[in-house]
Amino acid sequence: RLDADLHFEVDGGPFEWWKFRVPRIEGRVDWVGDKLRLRNVQGIFYQGTGLGNAEFDFSPLQGADFWLDWAATDADLRTLLGDISGKTNRLEGLLTGRLLVTHANTLDRQSWQGGGRVSLRDGVIWSIPIFGILSPALDAIVPGLGSARAREATATYLITNGVVRSDDLEIRASMMRLQYRG
Repeated sequence: RLDADLHFEVDGGPFEWWKFRVPRIEGRVDWVGDKLRLRNVQGIFYQGTGLGNAEFDFSPLQGADFWLDWAATDADLRTLLGDISGKTNRLEGLLTGRLLVTHANTLDRQSWQGGGRVSLRDGVIWSIPIFGILSPALDAIVPGLGSARAREATATYLITNGVVRSDDLEIRASMMRLQYRG
């Protein structure tokens, strides 16, 4: 049993956690017993904005159980994925979306349950492996089609046992519309 009873407001930066780096963040932190609650966390998120809440339960014998509700608006895809992957990339665009994790454990990626929605404006996404395999085929039909800038891409998704699935991904570019399911 933990005897923690801490409550404070955070407002400052720069801030780093896991692989994320943000210049400024604010929010409320409540740590009572074996539960940590983050409320109204907001700030500059990869040149856009981010806002969310999370709760961590440290009582399980392995890892910590948690839930998370995070929304981002107009985040720069290149710098965000560069920080997450640690690699340079050719991705571009402004990402807006929501990630809702209804239940997960920090030590078990297959425990993640939830879903959300994502949209991308003015994006270059063809170096993402799932889309990159289509580039040569699209270029064979119309040269340049496989590297066309996406005006817009949208999808809702579910996360079940750590697997992300979408039945309505749609990418719109000047010369095509791609609908993807699965």
